[in-house]
Amino acid sequence: MIIRKDSIDANYLSCFTDYFRGDEESARACAYEIGRTANTMGIGILELATIHHRSLDVMLQKAKTKADILRTLNVAQQLLSESLASYEMTNRGFYESLERLDLSNKELEKEIAERKEAEETLKRSEEKYRTIVETATEGIWICGTDARTIFVNKRMAEMLGYNEEEMMGKTAYAFMDQGSRELAKLNLDRRIRGDRDLYEQKYIRKDGSTLWAIASAAPMLDKSGKVIASLGMIMDITERKKAEIALAESERRYRDLFSNMAEEVHFWKLDRDEGGRIKTWRLVDVNPPALRTWGRQSVDEIRGKTTDEIFGPGSTEHFMPVVQKIMTEGTPYSYEDYFPNLNKYFRFTSVPLGEYFITTGADITDIKQNEKSIGRYAEELASSNQELEAFSYSVSHDLRAPLRSLSGFSRMLLEDYGEKLDSQGRDYLDRIESSSQLMSQLVDDMLRLSRIGRAEMKFEAVNLSDLVQSITEELRSTQPKRNSEFIIQSDVIAEGDKALLKILLHNLLENAWKYTAKVEKAMIEFCAIEANGKRVYSIKDNGAGFDMTYRDKLFKPFQRLHSSADYPGTGIGLAIVQRIANRHGGKTWAEAKVGAGATFYFTLQRN
Repeated sequence: MIIRKDSIDANYLSCFTDYFRGDEESARACAYEIGRTANTMGIGILELATIHHRSLDVMLQKAKTKADILRTLNVAQQLLSESLASYEMTNRGFYESLERLDLSNKELEKEIAERKEAEETLKRSEEKYRTIVETATEGIWICGTDARTIFVNKRMAEMLGYNEEEMMGKTAYAFMDQGSRELAKLNLDRRIRGDRDLYEQKYIRKDGSTLWAIASAAPMLDKSGKVIASLGMIMDITERKKAEIALAESERRYRDLFSNMAEEVHFWKLDRDEGGRIKTWRLVDVNPPALRTWGRQSVDEIRGKTTDEIFGPGSTEHFMPVVQKIMTEGTPYSYEDYFPNLNKYFRFTSVPLGEYFITTGADITDIKQNEKSIGRYAEELASSNQELEAFSYSVSHDLRAPLRSLSGFSRMLLEDYGEKLDSQGRDYLDRIESSSQLMSQLVDDMLRLSRIGRAEMKFEAVNLSDLVQSITEELRSTQPKRNSEFIIQSDVIAEGDKALLKILLHNLLENAWKYTAKVEKAMIEFCAIEANGKRVYSIKDNGAGFDMTYRDKLFKPFQRLHSSADYPGTGIGLAIVQRIANRHGGKTWAEAKVGAGATFYFTLQRN
């Protein structure tokens, strides 16, 4: 094989090629021939090594793996050995060139090792960066100068409800409402100018909900210092923002309530001495009603001042027991106080709040004056009731005496002189007797009606069904042969005075019993229903009924809608029913049709 001086580089590469192709013998022969030719042509050892080095460098650039590099170095060493073996060992400077070649090989090996280390360092750095980016709790968002998304990490996409692919290429404005876009454009302009920023930004998630975030943004520069993108670190503050909005709304409502309350409200902060004892307290805030009472124009003129400074010396000492009580016990305390300089009474409630307390105050001067008036009225009413009681007793005693005389003498006439009187005379005496008995009954009923209005009431849970049952048994015992049926709803419970409620039910049931006397079978029903949020009780019968035209007369004393001959009575029973219902805070009414029965209703307001 003939090798020219100008083709030694190419031939060296051919040696490497033959060796890697598996033709080791040809590669060695080629290297040997190169060494011989170099010697023949007067090429020095150093120049030969340089040619070898250039070929090796070309082959190393083709190496892809560490194994490839090591193999290439091994082949290079073998080929160089072959070339040197053929070179005349006595050539001047051989050993010196060999040492330089060895040094060159070591430097090459060092360079290769450093390059490999740099590649490993870069790989570890990239892995570390990607781990940080993908596991960051903050969103990372990179946009170009046209606001289009260049990169987002997984967290950023999740915060907006997208995946990374859906966001790539879209502008940041696509994830904002109109109002937020204007702010974002201004911020991007600042990045392009090279400014950094920390600001609050509102985004719209994929599902339409709002994401509030804190964005820390900075420009990204190329090697020349030109801005090529904007890097944003995005922190989700949605829950904090909701809390801030709720707090602001709460504070607004508090301020509205505080300013518009009719009562005085003042907010104080304790001032303690070095030993921790309460020394005084200073005003934090006060609402308009209190300012008006105190004769002040603005809270600013008294904020931070003590009670003595606001109200005068001695005020702190006056209120100290109350403040010590609420702060020691930790519970609200209500009290009344009189202010001679204002000639007013106030009712205060103080509530402890750590090192603060709130006091609300209401002007109760009118109430106090009314209490005095009510006390006088109560005394006058008690006196009137005593007089009325005495009058009732007098009426009862004074009327009963002549009535007893009329009744007694009429009976004596009938007994002693009845045979001497004709039928008309005896009829007159019977009428006198009947009228005197009716008059006596009227007196009794008037007294009953009067006592109903004055009787002391004791409220308790009363089983009305049991009362109705006992009253119906009494009524049946008076006329055991009557054909009748009572329908009673079970366990109807009401709150009221048991004695008065029994009188009410007795009058209504007695009324129903009386007005069903002429029907073939009396049907009387008691029940309770809910109507318009109230409980309504009723007693229904199938008796004579009445004309609704005269319903206004039903509950008035001595007003009757039927003749005494058909249905005897004094006309007081329903008046008593109404008065008892009224005393319980309720009312009475009735519905009826002539010949088709009647239903009487009543309510008890406490129910």
